[in-house]
Amino acid sequence: MYRGEKYLEYAGAGVREYWILDPDGQNIEVYILRKNVYQLKGKFKSGEVAGSELLPGFEVNVSEVFQL
Repeated sequence: MYRGEKYLEYAGAGVREYWILDPDGQNIEVYILRKNVYQLKGKFKSGEVAGSELLPGFEVNVSEVFQL
């Protein structure tokens, strides 16, 4: 499914936070649903920590996610 279609599907379903993991670029994008539109909270790369707005205290070390 095309990325834009997923945004629309998830927004329509009321998914409040949406993470995209990119194994090729080794980064994580975190999106927050605001007024039925996703806004990028941040794009996190290796060596950084991605955190949830929806689940306070939930954090992921990007380097650890993409370890082989």
